[in-house]
Amino acid sequence: VLWSAGGSPAFKMSQHLKVVLMVLSLVMVGSLSSVWAKMVLDQLPMFTFLWLMVGSALVILLVYTFVIRRKKLPVAVLKRHGWKLLLIGLAFCFFYRVTFVYALSKLPVTTHAYVINFTGLVTMALSVIMLKEHPSRSQWAGGVLALSGVFVYFNELPDFTEVLALSVLCFGVLCLALTNIWIRQLSAQEDSGLSSTMLATSTIVLGSLPLVLFGLATDLPLIKITLFQWFVIVLNASVVLAFGLIIWSYALRTIRSYEASVLASSGVIFVALFSVPILGEAIEWFEWCGIVIMLAGLILMQKKAKAKAKKEKEKEVINEIV
Repeated sequence: VLWSAGGSPAFKMSQHLKVVLMVLSLVMVGSLSSVWAKMVLDQLPMFTFLWLMVGSALVILLVYTFVIRRKKLPVAVLKRHGWKLLLIGLAFCFFYRVTFVYALSKLPVTTHAYVINFTGLVTMALSVIMLKEHPSRSQWAGGVLALSGVFVYFNELPDFTEVLALSVLCFGVLCLALTNIWIRQLSAQEDSGLSSTMLATSTIVLGSLPLVLFGLATDLPLIKITLFQWFVIVLNASVVLAFGLIIWSYALRTIRSYEASVLASSGVIFVALFSVPILGEAIEWFEWCGIVIMLAGLILMQKKAKAKAKKEKEKEVINEIV
């Protein structure tokens, strides 16, 4: 609590807390979007849903960036970081989106969210190699604890279809973790010249064009799509892809890449709570136990990050990464 000049109390929220609340809000709305997407995927072809969602995100970001925000195309910046932006775009908008939607069409939505939450573990491992960010012993212990929850969650061996979907989704988790690392690297470079909005727009344009062009060439005319189905497609396009990526890249300027992923792990709780009334999915007691064990491990992984948040400045983090 800070006291203003007039003597009345004024509350000042730290930048770290603002980012945490932004990420959690994004995760909650994104979880509801995923549950509705699971419902729509039972009604529409997977590829139709996929390329319309990506195409909608592309249009939304182009309008927001160049019409509403009136940004200018940073040609020099794109030339300097073009390859990295292309890698992020392909990893996030192409490979991760394809694996995400395919696995969501084959798996229970709670299981789908459960597996995606291990992005934090993969990101932490990659950050050691690529960013030289070394977690503490307690964070590694938390990772092992979270991973042990898998053996509790999957009380029975999945069938072949689910094993295939899980394998595809694991590749998607790797792509998402690489996206976290590459965005963190670009965001931390003071001379990158890329705002969060331009970074998101550039990556989605570069990564989504193959899907959109292929969809336009092979999937027209469209089958009949209801108003609710269009709503779910656009909601996923705007929240999960367009503005979600802007918020995510902005968050990675303030907090570490694996810390952001760990905060996003709360999505499995929101998905579980939404899926019961909307989809009628039953969540077994051992699945809840597996979720609790995983979340306990992920919370333990944040111990050092929270303790250092008050002491570290963003400049020190940038210097460490660069």
